[in-house]
Formats: sequence, C-alpha cells, structure tokens
Amino acid sequence: MIEDILSLGNKIEMREILHTMNEEKQKSVPVYTSQILEFDEEYEGVLNIAMPILEGKLIPLEVGRKFELFFYAKKGMYTCNGEIINRYKSSNVYVLVVSLLTDLKKYQRRQYFRLGTNIEIQYKLFTQEDEAYFRRVGEVPDEIIKRPYSTGVSVDISGGGVKFISRDNMPKETKLLLLINLPFDNEIKKCEAISKVVFTGTVKGRRDSYENRVEFLQIKEEDRELLIKYIFKEERNQRKKKV
Repeated sequence: MIEDILSLGNKIEMREILHTMNEEKQKSVPVYTSQILEFDEEYEGVLNIAMPILEGKLIPLEVGRKFELFFYAKKGMYTCNGEIINRYKSSNVYVLVVSLLTDLKKYQRRQYFRLGTNIEIQYKLFTQEDEAYFRRVGEVPDEIIKRPYSTGVSVDISGGGVKFISRDNMPKETKLLLLINLPFDNEIKKCEAISKVVFTGTVKGRRDSYENRVEFLQIKEEDRELLIKYIFKEERNQRKKKV
C-alpha cells in the first residue's frame, strides 16, 4: 500500500509531462509545489493533494493534466506519474484528486538532476587508519572530527554526489567527510556526507588545482532532501534568468 511509503503532509514536486516537447524543452517546464492532504479510502493509488503553488501564487490546474511527481517521504524520495482526475474546494482549501498511473519508485542516484553551481565545499580526508576504523565500526573516527576542514568550490551537485575544485590531489577511492554549505535566502544550511572519490584530474590552466567527483556513501535522508530542495530551488531560479 502506498500508505506504507507516503504520509499525510509529505511535500510533492510536480513537473508536467508534455509528450510533444523534446527532452531539453521538457526540463524548462515549471515545477509546482504541493503536499498530500488525504488518501482515498475507496480507491488505492488515489490522493487528495493541495492545489499547487508557484512563486507564492495558487495554480488552478485542470483535470486531465499529467505530471511526474516527486514525493519527499520519511524513507527517502520517491517518484511516479500521476493524472489529475478531479478538483474541488473544501473549507476554503483547494484540492486536486490525483490518480497514480505508475508504481512508486525510489529516486535512484543515477536519476538525480545535476545542477551546475558554485558553492563552498568543506572536506576532511580519511587516512588509511580512518578508513580501517570506518569499515570496522561504520562511524567517523573522533580524530577526523577534531581536524580542521579544507575548503573547495563546487562545479556541480546532485542528490547523489558533487564535483568540486580543491587544492588537494585525491586518488580514486579516497574517502572524505564533506560539509556542503547550501545558501537559502539569508541563511546557510549545512549538509554532511561521508563520500568516496570516483574521479580526479587536474584543472586545465590552473596550477595546483584538482577537479574531484565524489559520490555519497552515507548521508542522512533529511540532509539529502535538503540538498534536493536546494537543487529544485536553484533550477527554477536559473530557468527564470533564461526567460
């Protein structure tokens, strides 16, 4: 049952499915924000959700429109396709009735949208002893926590990893503790992840600078959701600038 995965109040991101558009133009379709209000007691796979909001305005979506839905659930992020089959107003709340057309699927790392952005990345490299401790215990050693962070700058970022520029040459498979500083309006929110280097190379034209691509090995679900929320926000901002 979908109630085993989703809960009332879960945030939803909605991107309309327009089959007449190519993949590049599809990416520029607005992303609406909503949340789950109620599960239909009679029909499995039917949800009542809030009429979505875009830029602070209520968007009265019509019956028959189909969307790719992204759910921020306690167990992670899930996605499926859905269709609006009804809409109504109840106690001054505008409601959409959505039928899920496909099964819920966990949003896998390879599916994550990669956003080009330059934000501060802080990191601490694991020594061989640190890695041995991590493999044995599954936790970050106290010695790493006590060390100061080194600083780099991101090239792009996704819910599954980050590419960033650093002064350190990090061999493939190197483990590191990452701290990503996400700018939200006038506030910086921090996202922490234990990561692994999957690629490293020198930066053309920049002496003693290295480009490192890392994937997340361990990250709290709330930190990943925060990261994806930031990516959605910045993706929308970048689209606005292109208009």
